[in-house]
Amino acid sequence: MARKRKHAPPGDHDQLEELPQRFDVWQVDARQLAAEVRVGDHTVQPWMVVVLSSTDDLVLAFELLHERPTIPEVRQTLRKAMQELAH
Repeated sequence: MARKRKHAPPGDHDQLEELPQRFDVWQVDARQLAAEVRVGDHTVQPWMVVVLSSTDDLVLAFELLHERPTIPEVRQTLRKAMQELAH
């Protein structure tokens, strides 16, 4: 059975469509870092979500998280990169 695709919240897609556009190749990735950090009374291996421009060799946005990122968290980092580049 095919899974239904979830779409962006109403109005969100329209806002992104209005942003200026130019040719650029982006990569988005989420990786767990090898380093351990102390958070309160326990140790975690943080996760990094990064959006890169392969065209310009730039980091456009990144987030560090204590836990594995969800798809909406990755999408939010991508949205942040798109909006920051537009300003």
